[in-house]
Amino acid sequence: VDATTDNLIALHGAAWATEARAAVRERVAHSYRGIDAALEQLHPEAHRQLDVLALSSGDRAAALAALRPFGDRRLVGASAAVLEELRAGGDEAALRRRLAERLAPHLGDAVAAEWRPLAAWHPTVELEMGGTAPRRLQGLDDVAGGVSAHATALFKALENALGERMPKAPARMLQTSTGGTQNTSFMSCLKQAVPDPTKVVSCIVENLQEVMAMMKGTFKDLTSR
Repeated sequence: VDATTDNLIALHGAAWATEARAAVRERVAHSYRGIDAALEQLHPEAHRQLDVLALSSGDRAAALAALRPFGDRRLVGASAAVLEELRAGGDEAALRRRLAERLAPHLGDAVAAEWRPLAAWHPTVELEMGGTAPRRLQGLDDVAGGVSAHATALFKALENALGERMPKAPARMLQTSTGGTQNTSFMSCLKQAVPDPTKVVSCIVENLQEVMAMMKGTFKDLTSR
């Protein structure tokens, strides 16, 4: 909950600067409780499996690793640049070129190498139970979507790490309820992600190879002119 809170504040920047961290955290915790309740109602067997899932101390320590991209200053900057260009609009070819130019200062070969091993993470998530619904906060309507993106990343990483021991229903439930960004191209993913910067980060990380190829192709075209 704390890592998700810090990431969302970083991603939304000045838009949430007027809200106390405790208020944002309260809403994040409430959203996680909502995910837990929905999973228990819709997929009780998967919920039971998560309750008894045995995880090593290493797995628990690695949980924060699954959230690192959402708080990484380079990806935070990249998501802001992407959203700005998407708001500007234009045909897809021009938009891809502008995105490549805007992403270049934030992403490079070193960054690609750093985030490429995401499938090898071994994270888990501990959901807080109980409590009452938080007050509605001005400007914080994106909390639920941001929490969903964080939880999806955690559940998918658990699938990769634990194989058949990890039920697939939790990630599938979240991807279905939010329209999903799985198995889509980078541009299609972005169309579903707008205006949530957390989902934009997910699109970049999940389609990193395509993003890097897009940037290299754009700059190759520019230098050949």
